[in-house]
Amino acid sequence: MSEEFDRLTDQEKHRIIALPYRVGLWMSTLDGGGGDVADELESMAMIHAIEHLARAQQDDFAAYICRQTLAARADWLKWSANFTVVPDECTQAISDLAPFLSRADLDGYKGAVFSVATAVARAYREGVPRNRLNNTSLITQMLNHIHDNGAQGDQTVNVSPHERAALDRLAAALEYTPVSEQV
Repeated sequence: MSEEFDRLTDQEKHRIIALPYRVGLWMSTLDGGGGDVADELESMAMIHAIEHLARAQQDDFAAYICRQTLAARADWLKWSANFTVVPDECTQAISDLAPFLSRADLDGYKGAVFSVATAVARAYREGVPRNRLNNTSLITQMLNHIHDNGAQGDQTVNVSPHERAALDRLAAALEYTPVSEQV
């Protein structure tokens, strides 16, 4: 799996490995509601999503990248800044990968990155009193649908209009159509 990846420059590899983490943090910073509770739930959802994706088939490119993302935890603090460029980084990563990957591997990477963002967006319901939510249930629902590349619609767990707009922007940057929107 790494032979395609080895063709890239170090800067390209760094961007591609960092994106699952950076996309999750980018999504988390877009909606300020919920305070520390929301931050904790979104962080947990992001890490669980990356871990879940990393456990896919050994020869799956997206899983390989997610394993690299997890292995680079020492870099996460460095990756935790300048989020306004994340959509542009997504576009660049896809451009970097397109000449080297099969369509299936490229689509898998796009879906993995989008799934992390979707997991974070679904992790906290803005505007709902905390005592009416079962956080474990929400995270379980989100994890159950990661393999569907975010196919579950927003009806199960709220995604705010601001988060929906960000997911739409991310899908455009990735040139990705979520499964729920494919005909």
